[in-house]
Amino acid sequence: MSGSWPLVAAYALVWAALFGYLAWLGREQAKLRREIRELRKRLSADGEERRGYPGR
Repeated sequence: MSGSWPLVAAYALVWAALFGYLAWLGREQAKLRREIRELRKRLSADGEERRGYPGR
């Protein structure tokens, strides 16, 4: 079993990389959700402004 440390190290590295990738994906998704929310607010505000001006 003492010769299996490279295998254990490789598994640990793969799991660490996977968790890091998932954490990065979570942060990116949160950023996109905030951006979508902001765009929806802008579109909603723009729509309200345009309702007052029928010629536009």
